[in-house]
Formats: sequence, C-alpha cells, structure tokens
Amino acid sequence: MKKAKILIVDDLEANRQILAEIISSFGYKYAITSDGLEAIEELKNSYFDLVLLDIGMPNFDGFETVEYIRNNFDSPIKEIPIIAMTSRKTSTAKFNNEYESAGFNKLIEKPFSIDRLLNVINEYCD
Repeated sequence: MKKAKILIVDDLEANRQILAEIISSFGYKYAITSDGLEAIEELKNSYFDLVLLDIGMPNFDGFETVEYIRNNFDSPIKEIPIIAMTSRKTSTAKFNNEYESAGFNKLIEKPFSIDRLLNVINEYCD
C-alpha cells in the first residue's frame, strides 16, 4: 500500500525535525518548509496528501496560507486536508468559528502526543 506524502510547515527547526522523525518512522513520505510562502511553492511543484500547518509563522502565517491555498489553487490541491498546529489554547466552538471557517480540516494543539498526530494522519490518509 502506498504511504501518504505529508507537507510539514513550521518556522521552528526543532518542530520540523521532530515531526519529520515521527512521520518517517511510520513510513510516510514528507517534505519540509519553514513558512507559508515556501509551502505554497512546494504545493505548486509536488503532490501531497496532507499538510501539517503551523499557525504562528513569519511571512505568511497559517491563516494566510490556508486562505491562499483554498482560494488560488485548482482541484485537487485546493481540497487537500490541512491540519492547523498551534500552541494557542482553543475551544471546539472557536475551532468551528475561526479555524474551520478559514479552511482548516482539523486542529492539533501543541504539545501533542504521537498517538494524536497519527490518529489525525490516519483519519485523512489511510
């Protein structure tokens, strides 16, 4: 069975490396970018099954990036599952009002467990 290819977008090197290590240890392919503008360029050049997108980044933050993807790409890229990653504490209602309406499919609050990350990946990729 083909394993999913995941785009990791986070401005912190340590976060990118940890995510890459976890993802690769479970057999998933991945690419890494450090901000939303790089993520947009990567999506123009490669196919991904899922995007793990940090919210707080310089240049294009997570909200600007998801908005750009949803409004400026054609299918199937504009429908790619995009998971928001943030250390901001948020409620389910806030997710529904702010994150989901912005175009995110799900929210993972940092710090998160490996099991939580894998459950989200499996929900959209397997």
